[in-house]
Amino acid sequence: MPTTTRYDVTREALAVLLDGAPRYRVDQVWSGLYEQFAEPEDWTNVPKAMRADLAERLPSALRLVT
Repeated sequence: MPTTTRYDVTREALAVLLDGAPRYRVDQVWSGLYEQFAEPEDWTNVPKAMRADLAERLPSALRLVT
């Protein structure tokens, strides 16, 4: 089964992933991913621990090619 990445998670799946978090957190994370196109580490409106958790649970799926 393929791993869900931060580029293919649906809003509904994100809400499940953030189970127990307030609804506004889903909105903030969604905005960071799909409106700001920012890395979790750059989201200043989301707690640092949540950013680290999401960065681990939703890998980038992109890799640097040199």
